[in-house]
Amino acid sequence: MPPWKIVVLSGRSAPDSDAWRTRRFGNVVLWNEALNDDGTSKGLPPEQVPDEPRDCVVFETVRRFKGLEREVVVLVEIPETTVRLDELLYVGLTRATTQLVVIAPPAWRPTPMMTPAGGVTAELAPVSATVGR
Repeated sequence: MPPWKIVVLSGRSAPDSDAWRTRRFGNVVLWNEALNDDGTSKGLPPEQVPDEPRDCVVFETVRRFKGLEREVVVLVEIPETTVRLDELLYVGLTRATTQLVVIAPPAWRPTPMMTPAGGVTAELAPVSATVGR
């Protein structure tokens, strides 16, 4: 799968994201030109954000990616509890058009809401610790 068809979506805000702070995973580089290195917004209007490079995987927060989609979505850093967890999960789980990968705490169990529709394949990849901790 070419990198430009993949997005990594974090359930955390960008400044709190270990994935954004790490940004390089082997030969995969996360990209988002609308964010500063510390995860804060550069405040650029959409027309001033440069086009995505074809050799990077896009990083975005679940909430900022609402209404958009990508062939492959990797969902990371989903909090075990939050006030609007159902909404966060719905948005994150419905962005993939071909494949969805959820990297979640071991305590997570798939629910009917997590079952993708429309031919999207999904996998739940439990992790014992979050990235960078």
